[in-house]
Parts: sequence; structure tokens; C-alpha cells
Amino acid sequence: MIKLAILTCLFLAAFAAADKCHHKSKTYKTGQMFKDDCNLCFCGANGEVSCTKKFCHPPHAGYSGDVCHHKGQVYKVGEAFKDDCNRCFCGSNNVVGCTKMLCPQHVDYSDSGVCHHKGQVYKAGDSFKDDCNSCFCGVNGMVACTRMLCPPHGHVDYSDSGVCHHKGQVYKAGDSFSDECNKCFCGENGVVGCTKMACIQRGCLVNNKLYKQGETFMKDCNKCVCGARGEAVCTMKGCIHGQS
Repeated sequence: MIKLAILTCLFLAAFAAADKCHHKSKTYKTGQMFKDDCNLCFCGANGEVSCTKKFCHPPHAGYSGDVCHHKGQVYKVGEAFKDDCNRCFCGSNNVVGCTKMLCPQHVDYSDSGVCHHKGQVYKAGDSFKDDCNSCFCGVNGMVACTRMLCPPHGHVDYSDSGVCHHKGQVYKAGDSFSDECNKCFCGENGVVGCTKMACIQRGCLVNNKLYKQGETFMKDCNKCVCGARGEAVCTMKGCIHGQS
């Protein structure tokens, strides 16, 4: 009878202990989720704690969960900015993503409100003709033109010169329109001329990988979806290392 009582006590003690988790001098209930620095933890049914394993920035580094640091500057999550001729974006995971264009060196943009082209001056945003080519004056003072071989004057065939066809859309000659971040112009000869800037893709940048809006993906054992504002929304399960 005494042995049975001892065994019962040991069983109850073991059951009570398994109903809790101990982590860094604190006690948590089974099923409870809690934070450990920047990581998320979970108290399992067996009394074991499982946590995410992200690298947490030390407090003295001036780190904030809603900013990115880039070349000595601080930007908010979701903020777009320029780095020389490239465009950058502060992602929801505090990682900066930038285009990788080769920027011209020693260019003076002090008079960036105008463009100079073959002795003429144009305002930023102006569209104009250079022979049979269509040109556009960019906000950085640079001119972008189509590169068509122009026929000799007096022998131009304008058989379908009233409209332009571009990505399934029809535009009238002289129309200006946008193609993502680029500006386009419908020429009189039915040819579209566009600037050739590298556009920042709208989406979510997670672990240096870009996902489209509405796209679902896995992050460790959690399922995520890329939201309309470029923020990834994920489930918050505590993942055991190696679990997917």
C-alpha cells in the first residue's frame, strides 16, 4: 500500500512538471508562447522549449525593429530611397534591397531640372523628337531616346503612324504614358520610346529573396503571404531546429 502511494505521488509530480516549461529562470505553461530577445519561443507538452534562432542585434547598436541601416543612414521599413543612380527599399526584415546599375562617375547633376541635347534645352519631363526617334528628358538631367535607324528625309513611310501598340495597349501618336517606373512616348511613326530605368519591384523582400504580392512561401516551419504593402505576414509557430 505504501509503495502504491509513493508511485502515485511520483506520477503526479512528473505530470505537474510536464505541464510547465522552465527557460532562463522563468516558468511558462504548456502551449504558452513568449519572447526571448528578438526570438519567439513555445512551451511544448513535454516541458521542452523550442525557439526561433534569429541573430538579435545588441541594444547598444542602435537597432530598431522597424528601420534599416544603409551607409550611415537610417530608413523606415517600407521606405524607398536612392543610392547614387540606384533605387533601394527597406524591407520588413530590416534588409535593404537595391537595384545594381553601374552609375556614371563624376557626373554633375547640379542643373538636374533641365536636359541639354544637340544644342537645345528641355525641362525635366519634356518629350521631344530627334529625327525619327522619340526622346524624353529625365528628372536627373539625362536624355533617353529610341535608337531607330532613320530613313532619308522625304522617303518616310507613315502608313500606320496614327497609333502605337505597347504591351497590349493602344496609344495615339504624341501620347505620353508610364510603364512601371519608366516614362514612354508614342512617336508619329508608331514606335514607342521609353526610358530604361531599373524599377523597384513591388513585393516582399525576405531573407534576400523577393516574393510577389499575394505569393505564399515558407519561413522555417511558418507559412507566410506577401501583403499589398510589401510586408510579409506569417504564422507564429515556434520552430524546432531542422523542422520545416
